Amino acid sequence: MTSLDDLMAANARELTPLSILALGKAVMAATLHVPVTGAPAPGQGLPVTCVETSYGVALPAFSSVERLEAWKPGLKYADVPGDIVLDMAERMPQVAGVFLDITGAPGAWIPRSAFKSILAG
Repeated sequence: MTSLDDLMAANARELTPLSILALGKAVMAATLHVPVTGAPAPGQGLPVTCVETSYGVALPAFSSVERLEAWKPGLKYADVPGDIVLDMAERMPQVAGVFLDITGAPGAWIPRSAFKSILAG
């Protein structure tokens, strides 16, 4: 298990402000795999796929291609630095948070309310 996996497991068990912040800091340094609907258009940004979850609308992101493939095989994706994923999600008002490894264990949730403090460093 990587440290990102450990932090996701802690977040899935506890979902406390401390577990969210620790996970967010690790995500900032990671490269995540984000499902997309196609190629980016100039001035439009990355066309990401969002999903409805029990937490609300989420931007799904995956810690590995294998976990993304386990969710939806053959899905198009982009490799995106974690800090960009959080920044992108923050600029999407319909998004309630980022859901990491949505169908796998451990899976983890970073709510919109934590974006600013995580991005602030």
